[in-house]
Amino acid sequence: MLFCRLRRLYWWCLGLALAAHLALIAGLTAATGGEEIGVAPPAKVKFFTWRDPLLAKPLELRKVPQPRWQLVRRQV
Repeated sequence: MLFCRLRRLYWWCLGLALAAHLALIAGLTAATGGEEIGVAPPAKVKFFTWRDPLLAKPLELRKVPQPRWQLVRRQV
């Protein structure tokens, strides 16, 4: 019996929510007059081509040597 009441309450709430949403959509459509909003034109895109690199030889990546830290003992 409890599930029957809960199921009935579920369907009533679902119908009420659906009616509220439809009324809200209809009210907003009527308030705006149904006119279409103008869309901004797309941004102008400038196409370019890649130019050849001006390097005489290929890019060379080398590791930079890091100075090594020496362990210093403190005299107490």
